[in-house]
Amino acid sequence: SSGINAEYDSFYLVNVYVPNSGQKTVRLPYRRKWNTDFLAYCQNLDSRKPVIVAGDLNVAHTEVDLANPKTNTKNSGFTAEEREDFTTWLDSGFVDSFRHFHPDQTGAYTFWTYMANARKRNVGWRIDYFVVSKRFVDRIAASLIREKVLGSDHCPIMLLCADPGSNGTSTSGPGRKEEASVEKEGAGEKEKKEEEEKKEQKKKEEEEKEEKEEDVEDKEKKEENQENIENEKNVENVEPKEETESSVKEGKTVENGSNGSTNVSVEI
Repeated sequence: SSGINAEYDSFYLVNVYVPNSGQKTVRLPYRRKWNTDFLAYCQNLDSRKPVIVAGDLNVAHTEVDLANPKTNTKNSGFTAEEREDFTTWLDSGFVDSFRHFHPDQTGAYTFWTYMANARKRNVGWRIDYFVVSKRFVDRIAASLIREKVLGSDHCPIMLLCADPGSNGTSTSGPGRKEEASVEKEGAGEKEKKEEEEKKEQKKKEEEEKEEKEEDVEDKEKKEENQENIENEKNVENVEPKEETESSVKEGKTVENGSNGSTNVSVEI
């Protein structure tokens, strides 16, 4: 595990990586001890000023936080013990910021294994969080998942906060403006993707059309070549006629003499 604690004027920001329970949950006892110690650490900070905990917490809290809950109940990150410890943390004066704004949203994940094309199929887990002190909730404008951002098996998450004393959930607050900007960006990415898909489909149709035209052209060339071959065979099979030194034209017989003179006889 690792973590950084940064102290600001009105809150603490703790960035943390929570230890994984390991293959076949062999480290689960260690993980549970760590959970207890970390909760005590957060409570100590919270006694002085509000706390924001951000990071990979290596637990999907409820069944809506992963794609396949029924097949993962004995796997690290979704054991009953890990989920129970997370519930204890929230019951101690802390809030899962994403579920505060999106209590029933499904298909919202922050981690996808590289195997089996999981990200493209959105078979993932929500294990990255912003957990905040309950008394800090009014300062939060939005908690977002940037699932379209690639580059890792995790995606970024965002917490947008308002100024002290303002209602962070207000539609006129600065946080809401940031959220609207992110939503607009997401819509723009969707439109861009749809436009790219249309271009790809058009390109595919043009390629198929060209292939059909080439097939027709090849067929015509083959037929033309075959016809030429048949004609050549017919020409080869024709027997040459013997040439004679006399021909009859319009009832006249013309004979060439041996001395180069021409004898003409007319038949009546």
